[in-house]
Amino acid sequence: MPTLVTPGELSRWLGLSIDGVAAAEEAGRLPRARRTPGNHRRWLAAAVVAFLSRTGAPIPPELVARATADGTGYEVLTLAQ
Repeated sequence: MPTLVTPGELSRWLGLSIDGVAAAEEAGRLPRARRTPGNHRRWLAAAVVAFLSRTGAPIPPELVARATADGTGYEVLTLAQ
């Protein structure tokens, strides 16, 4: 199953407030989040890594670890390096 990350995790890793994470998504500076049945945002870790690598933004090591933990992000990471 793909690894999902929460707004709180992205907030810590990217140095933004939780509202800042939501605003970054709405402005297109983060990929679109999936929504839980309760309408909470969740991002695919590999999608965030891919998006940040395309924009040239720094990618936090903790996010890379989460993206590769389930094997779904390996191809993305090898292409981005």
